[in-house]
Amino acid sequence: MKNIKLFPLLVSVCFPVSIVTGLEASTLPLTVSGSLSPAEEWHHEMIEVPADPHGLRIVVSTTDGSNPGLYLTEGDEVPESLGETDFSGTSWTGDGAYTSTIIVDGEDLSEGTWQVSVRNNGPATLTFQLDAYETNPVIELDWDSGEGENALEVLNSKGGLFQFRIATQETQLGAWRQSMSVESGQAQLFVRQHEVATESSNDHETDPTEIGGGWVFELGTEDISSTNWYLTVGVVPGGDFSVVAGDVPVADLGSLAADDSSSSHVY
Repeated sequence: MKNIKLFPLLVSVCFPVSIVTGLEASTLPLTVSGSLSPAEEWHHEMIEVPADPHGLRIVVSTTDGSNPGLYLTEGDEVPESLGETDFSGTSWTGDGAYTSTIIVDGEDLSEGTWQVSVRNNGPATLTFQLDAYETNPVIELDWDSGEGENALEVLNSKGGLFQFRIATQETQLGAWRQSMSVESGQAQLFVRQHEVATESSNDHETDPTEIGGGWVFELGTEDISSTNWYLTVGVVPGGDFSVVAGDVPVADLGSLAADDSSSSHVY
């Protein structure tokens, strides 16, 4: 499984004012709502990472008009600068919702206490929701026959970024599809071969959509068989979506009529 570690920023910025909740680490999953004035700037939560986790997903979201900062730091001490943090979030914005997501592979996590830090980056009060829970960092998709039986649904999501991977197989027609459908809210799909897809680094992307989106790739056999492709979906909090990858659906249109069977044609 590919390492999805997000590298920390290399600048040193002191935390002027911070809010730290509680003296004991919270067990996962964690859901916290709060607000930060520009003067307060930082909110910190301690979480307890269990032994041998699959991975960790943390997302903070707001509708207050600016992207919140999100950071993860190992240990029970509040970091005193951004340079002391271990992971930083990746931002995605859709339909007025601003999100930042950290996804960490279990191999990069040690058992014990970690600090989750939310930063108010805007000039106004930030009202936010913070969620942290254990999960696989990259969700494996099963190859679909074209009937949609292996579509994977994400319902009432926490928002932010989700990462998927598909190992391609031989196809019926030398073409295959990677598709996203949105049932509610708004979402955007990014696709990349061999590497995790991001908004800034991808091979293909859809526009943000509320009614569904996707495409078919016409690839040679050498590009289709046994190749890893990564799909990343950005979605607004509460949004419902599904992703599917595999053979292209083919409709049976029946037998062709003879050339002289009819004098009327409908195109």
